[in-house]
Amino acid sequence: MDKRRNFWGYLKPIYILTKCLLVHPVTIEWKSGIPRIDKVGLIHSLGVAVSYYIYHLMMARKQIDFLETDYNFVTHAIDSYNLFAGCTILLLIVLTSVSTQKYIVDVLTAIYDFDDAMDKLHLSVDNRKWSLEFYLPGFILFTALSTMEYENCIMFIRDSTTFTDFCLIMCYVPMFVLIVTEWMFIGYIMAITYRFRLINDYLKSLEDVNCDVVEIFKAHAQSLLKTAKKLNSAYSFPLLLLLLNQFTAMATLLYDLCMSALDFTDNLLEDIFKTGGWSMLFMVETMALCYVCQRLEMEAEQTGRHLVKLSMYGCLQSLQLVTRSQVKITACHLLHVNLKLFYSMFGAIVTYLIILVQFDIAQDQREIVLKSHHEM
Repeated sequence: MDKRRNFWGYLKPIYILTKCLLVHPVTIEWKSGIPRIDKVGLIHSLGVAVSYYIYHLMMARKQIDFLETDYNFVTHAIDSYNLFAGCTILLLIVLTSVSTQKYIVDVLTAIYDFDDAMDKLHLSVDNRKWSLEFYLPGFILFTALSTMEYENCIMFIRDSTTFTDFCLIMCYVPMFVLIVTEWMFIGYIMAITYRFRLINDYLKSLEDVNCDVVEIFKAHAQSLLKTAKKLNSAYSFPLLLLLLNQFTAMATLLYDLCMSALDFTDNLLEDIFKTGGWSMLFMVETMALCYVCQRLEMEAEQTGRHLVKLSMYGCLQSLQLVTRSQVKITACHLLHVNLKLFYSMFGAIVTYLIILVQFDIAQDQREIVLKSHHEM
């Protein structure tokens, strides 16, 4: 098969990265691209993840003693959360990836089968375009986050030190695992979206309606629907963890930005660059995730509309595609991942910021009053 249509060939770089970061226990044969559940990969992922988690906890307990004691309660709580959240989410993501290996195997197998079927119909998915749209934005975001982490540790936004070995182990490892997990999911979502788009382009350009051909594409569309649901099942819990982490990160970073503006320190512009830059990167990351999920839903919905339109020519069974199911990416059935979720998150963050700033101001006023009474 031509390399341009070889999905596995373009998937290899992200597969190597996810394999190194323990979030892809499924083993894929290098030449054939056939996925299989590997017990060695399972044991390796679990063993390294648990070992890192224990090491991270031990180092974090030592580091927490160095937190400034004059910080207010909110800032101290944020720093404590940042210390332990990364390793906990890493361990939970690895445990989830180990338990959902079968879904990933099914997803890859379904993509290969679809590409083989399209090849027989003299159609092909442009995997080169997929790789450009997938890797280029991911590389830019990955580089930006790495640079921001090097300049300003995400664990301690204020009074951060220069890059150290501590930062490499404690900060970069969890951050890379979270980014790569999210970007791997985005890659799979984009791959399924591209295949829905291929069906839509073909059905849209179809002039002589053949019910047998329509039924073939309906079957492929149904297969893609099932594949999307299996992918959602595999990443449902990690999605919830990622979204909660991004929400918390954006809220805490913007809170720090607000407090810097209220304090009006000499390093205000530097604080705005650090915390504002981090906030913007997390917003872009969240928006990208929500956007690709919504685009998949739109392509699947468009496929259903094309099939309904073609059903007027006598292919009535095609209506079952629309009446039975629709693509809906969710995080543990609690959050519907689309752009509406992104807007809702932003609105909630503004609300929490108002509450946190008021709480901080009230606490400072209380300390001033107690200090004056004590001096009297």
